[in-house]
Amino acid sequence: MNVANSQMNYGPGPASRKPARSEVIASSILLCVLVGVGTDVLVTVMVYLNAWAGPAFPWFIAPALAISFAVFRRSRGWYKQLPTVRPPSKAVSALASVLLGAAIAAAALLSVALVSRDALLHGRIELTGDHYHTTAALRAGVSLTVPVMAALYEEAGARAALQLRLQHVIGPVSAEVLAGIVFVVLHGFVIAKSPWQVPFLALSAFANGRLAAVTQTVGYPVLSHGLSNGILMVTYIIFRGMNR
Repeated sequence: MNVANSQMNYGPGPASRKPARSEVIASSILLCVLVGVGTDVLVTVMVYLNAWAGPAFPWFIAPALAISFAVFRRSRGWYKQLPTVRPPSKAVSALASVLLGAAIAAAALLSVALVSRDALLHGRIELTGDHYHTTAALRAGVSLTVPVMAALYEEAGARAALQLRLQHVIGPVSAEVLAGIVFVVLHGFVIAKSPWQVPFLALSAFANGRLAAVTQTVGYPVLSHGLSNGILMVTYIIFRGMNR
């Protein structure tokens, strides 16, 4: 009786209050921005410290990669899988990721050829690493590793903090669309500098969003994203070296 009365007399405390739908959406978008932009700023600071302290060797790679992996691993606890979705096998998911990554890279290369008249083949496009006016070793380290690191924290933000977290709140389709829009918007600086990347970003947002929705995990979108970025960077570096 006393227990019953005590439960009736005490109202729900702050811990039992459910956040409003708008609060969850706002907090998820904020977390996405903090993860994506915040980690990118940290990596950029490390690159500049590397350039200031001694650009002969790209030592920034180890700590920047460690932070990117830490963000990715932590993002696994930010969402719950939909009980109504049965993810495909790991082999099928991995194969789909590889195919999507290659398709995104191929589409991006094609858009470069169409929009900029093969500027990529002549080394006239400025991509990651070129704006760091320092040694060739540091620029190569940035170009070959930062795009792969970006796949870790960008997908952690767009998929774990936003899409997969909000699919229980606003529905899977709406969450996927919102995550895709935020993903493209967060690349506004890149778009302003290189408008030809819009098709690449849009395709990447759609394909990796679909991959996250089907597999209910962030790992495979990261694989697809990292693969497409890696193909683009390696292709660019090869063609640029051939046309110097």
